[in-house]
Amino acid sequence: MTFNRLLATVPLVLLSLLTLLSPEAEAAAQFGLGGDQKAQATLWVRSEGERVRAVVRFEIDPGWHLYHDDLGPPDAIGMPTTVTLEAAGVTWDAPVFPTPHRYVQAGLGEDGGDTYIQGHADQLVVKVDGVLADPAASLLPSGVTARLKGLTCEDDGVCIPYNETVAGAGAGPDNYFADFLAAAPQAQVEEEDDFDLDSFFDGLGGADDDEIVAAQLSVRSAGDDSVRAVLVLDIADGWHLYHTELGQPDAVGKPTKVEIEAPGVEWSAPVFPEPHRFEQPGLGDGGRDTWILGHEGQVVVLIEGHVDVGRSVPAPGDVTVTLDGLTCEEDGVCMPFAATVRGSGAGSDELFAGFAALQTRATAKSPTGTDSSASGDAAESSPASDRPTDADGAPEQAPDDGLVAFLGLAIFWGLFTLLMPCTYPMIPITISFFTKQADARGGKVLPLALAYGAGIVGIFVFIGVVVGGPIITLATDPIFNTIIGLLFFYFALVLFGAINMNPPRFLMDAAGKASTKGGLIGVFLMGATLVITSFTCTAPFVASLLSVGATGGGGVGRVVIGMAVFGLTIALPFVFLSLLPGRLASIPKSGAWMGTLKVALGFVELAAAFKFFSNADLVWGLNVLSRELFLALWMAIFAVAGAFVLGFIKLKGESGEIGPIRMLAGLGFVLLATYSGYGASGRMLDPIMTAIVPPYSHSIANEVSGASSGAGESRQKGHTIVEDDYDGALALARQEGKLLLVNFTGHT
Repeated sequence: MTFNRLLATVPLVLLSLLTLLSPEAEAAAQFGLGGDQKAQATLWVRSEGERVRAVVRFEIDPGWHLYHDDLGPPDAIGMPTTVTLEAAGVTWDAPVFPTPHRYVQAGLGEDGGDTYIQGHADQLVVKVDGVLADPAASLLPSGVTARLKGLTCEDDGVCIPYNETVAGAGAGPDNYFADFLAAAPQAQVEEEDDFDLDSFFDGLGGADDDEIVAAQLSVRSAGDDSVRAVLVLDIADGWHLYHTELGQPDAVGKPTKVEIEAPGVEWSAPVFPEPHRFEQPGLGDGGRDTWILGHEGQVVVLIEGHVDVGRSVPAPGDVTVTLDGLTCEEDGVCMPFAATVRGSGAGSDELFAGFAALQTRATAKSPTGTDSSASGDAAESSPASDRPTDADGAPEQAPDDGLVAFLGLAIFWGLFTLLMPCTYPMIPITISFFTKQADARGGKVLPLALAYGAGIVGIFVFIGVVVGGPIITLATDPIFNTIIGLLFFYFALVLFGAINMNPPRFLMDAAGKASTKGGLIGVFLMGATLVITSFTCTAPFVASLLSVGATGGGGVGRVVIGMAVFGLTIALPFVFLSLLPGRLASIPKSGAWMGTLKVALGFVELAAAFKFFSNADLVWGLNVLSRELFLALWMAIFAVAGAFVLGFIKLKGESGEIGPIRMLAGLGFVLLATYSGYGASGRMLDPIMTAIVPPYSHSIANEVSGASSGAGESRQKGHTIVEDDYDGALALARQEGKLLLVNFTGHT
């Protein structure tokens, strides 16, 4: 190993340490480093009139160096030193550093080329010029402070963050202020000569490679033309190894490389398990926080190969894996890792069990084209979609089954709106009007009927266009969901007859005047008038449809299409019966049954109100409406609805007889109440109901799932459920040798 290679690992060592340490000195003290700074600074300040001059002198311990404020080339890896001066009423220029030393970073540049990094050793003097806002004011040296941050590294690869705040210690020696900011004695920029220090590196005090990472390779045939290899890396306690990808574009570190060779075999990319995520505070672009990916404990790497035609499956001893990476200890010591491993046998069936999981996984690729990770010991699942991808790599959209269901709901509500007391009696009246108009127009009723239907549809489309955009924007807002829930509760009272709701009088008058106009325009406006005058009955269903459309995705177009289908469902009977007025006699007469239907739908509106209250509760995290309480409320609502429809609860003026249709409807409400009670007791429900209702409370969940095993963790039928702790779940899966299923769930 060359000295350049050793120096090239120094930035990686310090950056690995920084993934475990915060940039503050208090964090370093946790590891016994806070009181062992490898550089000490002194600040001197002189003020003359409006000019302020400051000198910061760093005394760096022998054998250590501190990085420059500019690392050099863009691909240099390290952490620059920052000097920030603070004083009341002083505006400071940028600090001026002397010329740094240059250290070669072999193989760490772009495309694997060499690069270099800049730093300082022994003594570093930084000068800063400033301007005092009020020249008459006196500025004492003690009134100036310097906040200093950087990284000190020893030649053997150990790095310690440097963090110090110093106050002005006086005017300082004259020699530091002579020819201030002129060319001062500079350290000569020089490149270190290459020389072999393999034996020196072995004696640095760090652990040997095979003490840090023990590697074992197993190989076996998977058929006539396939071969499989499992590489097991056992990383020593307290150490970790970087992943094949660092994660973030600005993550700083060295990825692990795995190269496998065997005669006559073409190998696929190695598949690593899911890595851990380590924070890198202050090391991202612009000084922001970033993170890097790595592994600890046991790492199982799966590799598949295809044997060339005419070649035989190689023996385990003919397969060789070359490893290159970086291992870091928790106390900040990092060591380059390199090893060559030869196959040592066929291995156990448990090791190769991970390949079965790989075959059932989605074909989605990681950013580098490598298959998503898994391991034989503990394969972690990936949220990748099973759908095929388009040319851009995005999942192709399957047919929107949700839109079909939404349109079905629009038709359903439209049919019920037709049966409401505000709408149903209008059918014979409207048909009678069309018949008279047709006689006056020589029997041509079709244009009038179409214009009337267009008026109905047009109003509902207009509502969708105007209301659709705002309601979609607020669909998941908890305050909006609370308001919608209150509206549904209000509409339930309207359908119960407890509140009489009418549209504004001015709107009724305007619609009435518009409908008196003759011709097709007048008939069109008559259709619009029907919607307005039946507002009492249509408003609850329109509100329901708008709410469902807004939360189902698809944008404003989805809402508009739903409203159009809703209006078309209402308009079609008017158009059809106007063309065939003889059919009018066959439709049921209006009567008390419409009042029963209206009240029954009021119970449905009341149940829907609690769904929106639940949405708000989930987002706010109040846990007031847990699944058991939600389903208990639904059970009570549907039980009362069933009792009403079956005639056990009567409204004023109702007779005691019910027909077969009403009896079946009542039975349906009773069954729904029973099913809600079944779910409230903690039993599993069907997927549709499960998607509607909220989660169980923690007490019920723990009671159902068994013994709790820590915060956010419970066990059920041999499975362990961990809430909102991915790292903990991953560690537990590895410990128990189980697969990990990641469930991504939204609030509403």
